[in-house]
Amino acid sequence: HLLNAGVKAGNGANAYGPLAVLKEYRGLAFPIGGDMTLEEHITIPNVLRKFNPNLFGYSTGVGNWNSWEVSKLNMAVPGSEAKDMPVQAQRLVDAMRKHPEINITNDWKLVNIFVGGNDVCRACHDFHANRTTAHGPEMFKQHLVEAIKILKDNLPR
Repeated sequence: HLLNAGVKAGNGANAYGPLAVLKEYRGLAFPIGGDMTLEEHITIPNVLRKFNPNLFGYSTGVGNWNSWEVSKLNMAVPGSEAKDMPVQAQRLVDAMRKHPEINITNDWKLVNIFVGGNDVCRACHDFHANRTTAHGPEMFKQHLVEAIKILKDNLPR
């Protein structure tokens, strides 16, 4: 289960040209990709499948977050910032509640939140453009705390 920006969406992971960098190669993303075996491509799901072949929720293929066939429980959206994490957290909770193969109470979950690069860029831009810090550390923290609270309140284990 994943929330974050383009890195975890696998942008450009299998790109052979400049335009292919825009494609989301989710099945190759280190934290949630499951396109290949561990021997072919090291990802967290590929390691975990060595111990549990019934692992569920990892991404396969190329596509965006709202394509279940590709993304599964990978809610990462390229370009996301910390302010987007509560929405992504709620999407993850909703997807897990709706899925018949997920026992939200008893199944173990591994949630990876990777965000911040876009926030740093935005903070620098905002500061240089108009001397504001709307994307500063306090707001970053506030958004992450909100997202983590959504996950903690709704996803036991």
